[in-house]
Amino acid sequence: MNLVIHQSGAHIKLVLHQSGAHIKLVLLQSGAHIKLVLHQSGAHIKLVFHQSGAHIKLVLQQSTAHIKLVQYQSGAHIKLILYQSGAHIKLVLHESGAHFKLVLHQSGTHIKLVLHQCRAHIKLLLQQYGAHIKLVLHQSGAHMKLVLLQSGAHIKLVLHQSGAHIKLVYYKSGARIKLVLYQSGAHIKLVLYQSGAHIKLVLHQSGAHIKLVLHQSGAHIKLVLHHSGAHIKLVLHQSGAHIKLVLYYSGAHIKLVLHPSGAHIKLVLNESEAHIKLVLYQSGAHIKLVLHQSGAHIKLFLLQSGAHMKLVLH
Repeated sequence: MNLVIHQSGAHIKLVLHQSGAHIKLVLLQSGAHIKLVLHQSGAHIKLVFHQSGAHIKLVLQQSTAHIKLVQYQSGAHIKLILYQSGAHIKLVLHESGAHFKLVLHQSGTHIKLVLHQCRAHIKLLLQQYGAHIKLVLHQSGAHMKLVLLQSGAHIKLVLHQSGAHIKLVYYKSGARIKLVLYQSGAHIKLVLYQSGAHIKLVLHQSGAHIKLVLHQSGAHIKLVLHHSGAHIKLVLHQSGAHIKLVLYYSGAHIKLVLHPSGAHIKLVLNESEAHIKLVLYQSGAHIKLVLHQSGAHIKLFLLQSGAHMKLVLH
């Protein structure tokens, strides 16, 4: 084990290198500027956290299930990218003010969903190659344009449009697809169930409030995204590598919980203004690290069972 700690006033540099489980932890803190890098090679986890004022960049890469999560937050501008290669899912979320863009690509049954929302203007594009379906919905005010192309058979389509109120139900028996879309004003509810790849997608949007639930059984992924104003809650559960990730963001407040079972690591990060609490538990080398920072005050606990080390810094 190689441990380097440098603390001078509010300036802190912490480097932890442990070769048995291949862990490298770097923490640099100066004023409100924080950089955290965690690399663990057993389950192939890389975590990078950079925080300066209200600007936050978070990168999480896990190679076993091939998951990449990138979040960038500056003021009200949010960019979220989730890439998972097992079932080939790519999710891009960009939010700035009331402007919203969502892209979902899933290659197993070849589904591409694009949603662009700017105030009352909505554009929805759904393309599915297996059953040969192309759906385009453009809505601005009370004006709507809907295009549906389906090459097979066994289709039941119900469309009701009254003013700005729309209800759409689509059932296709060959590929076993059920789609329900309800739109009233700026309120949108979308439910997509497809049995071939076992996908269930629920999207609820009302004003700037968005709730997205994605369940996919092939790679056993459950993703829940709740967005309201600047408040974002993200829960990702993936069974292949047994990863549970919970990210809660509200203003400058961030709470991140990461639990992967392969390398037995639990990381809890709570950030509120300049107050930071970090807990890292790793079972291979039996390391427990607790960091609490508030203003210029820092308290650090390090417990390592292999060499029987306990370090307290205040």
